[in-house]
Amino acid sequence: MTKTNTVLMSASALEKMDTLISMKPGRSAKDVAPTGSMQPLLDENYIVIVEPRPFENLMRGDIVLFRGDWVNGLPVAHRVVGRSPLGRGWQTKGDHCRGVDPQCLTQDKYKGCVVVAAVHKITGQVKQFTAADDLSVEGKTMLQ
Repeated sequence: MTKTNTVLMSASALEKMDTLISMKPGRSAKDVAPTGSMQPLLDENYIVIVEPRPFENLMRGDIVLFRGDWVNGLPVAHRVVGRSPLGRGWQTKGDHCRGVDPQCLTQDKYKGCVVVAAVHKITGQVKQFTAADDLSVEGKTMLQ
């Protein structure tokens, strides 16, 4: 098992994560801050699979990864809810939060878009965010 932050990753989780990353150039696996703000979809026990996507091509509903100043620069995965009031970035919000985040998402804080899935560190469970064909490898779905 490999240690990620304070949680050990199971061999099943590592295998699924490596497969998802290797399916498309530029993908990476990232931890998220332990805030509970995206529950029940995500929590700190998930590793998110992130792809680079141009900042200007983000859309409402995308789950993005960025450095959150209000959590000491830790990586935050929240949903894009719209453009910032001045049009210089995006407003984001955790699914479990009442209001939008205290800072607008700007290009310098943006790390990528959670476009495929998240892998549970211990169980290896894969949560899908896009079409199932994005998760197929040689005819087998990663959700099996």
